[in-house]
Amino acid sequence: MRLRDMRMTLQIFALTALIAIPLAMALWVLDRLEKHRKQRASESFLLFAGTHPDPGRNLRGMRRVLLPPDLEVSLTALSEDGRRLRGRLRDLSLSGAAVVVRGSRRHLKPGMEVKAATFVTPLNRFRIERMRLVRIGTAPERHLTAFQFQRIDSKQFDELQRFLGYLERFQKNETAGH
Repeated sequence: MRLRDMRMTLQIFALTALIAIPLAMALWVLDRLEKHRKQRASESFLLFAGTHPDPGRNLRGMRRVLLPPDLEVSLTALSEDGRRLRGRLRDLSLSGAAVVVRGSRRHLKPGMEVKAATFVTPLNRFRIERMRLVRIGTAPERHLTAFQFQRIDSKQFDELQRFLGYLERFQKNETAGH
């Protein structure tokens, strides 16, 4: 009876391996394709920025710009209680940003201040000294949080404007051909 139980256990293990190995490989391939797609979007944005000189920005004409899903712009910041906040940018303006937050949001409360917010773009990086959480999204975008910029150094503001200007022109350039 024990030999039969061991044989059955080995058969179950072998069947599990036959299913798990191809599934793991498929997930790995999909992950690689996703990273490659995001890398291409980043390279396309950098190529655009390199071939289109900055004509100077009309700040009044700069609205909130929705980021393309493939263009990865990450955020790291510290909440009031010292917890690290991580996420990716969804849209951006000169006065604030909407961020898809990774991980738990239980410690986030509207009105709280977040400091040392660093945005990393394909073109540059800029740091917001202080921003205030103004809205936490509800379903279906329950991980979306909106921040209003409270304090930013002038050099960092120039970097924000630079990225936003290229992003807005990049969006117009991308949609013009479709």
